[in-house]
Amino acid sequence: MALDKTIESAYNVDVTYWNIAWINQDFLSKIITVRMNGYLDKASRDEGASPISSVDVALKDYKPDMTRGDYYAMMKDTEQFQGSTDV
Repeated sequence: MALDKTIESAYNVDVTYWNIAWINQDFLSKIITVRMNGYLDKASRDEGASPISSVDVALKDYKPDMTRGDYYAMMKDTEQFQGSTDV
């Protein structure tokens, strides 16, 4: 699973394929930080290319036992990934 959203990188290259690289859960503050790695496209990711860009997003409303799918759904509600679609 990943998200499809075109975001221009610092290198002036459009990045369209975003997947979760890691998730950090702060149990005390109930905040989750999700690192999204961005690739040129799905084919580049599948070929083992390095990410062109990465974005760290803090999510609130932590709930125990969340799945990767739950995190992707929450990412679509953030400013950075609003309007993205599942791929």
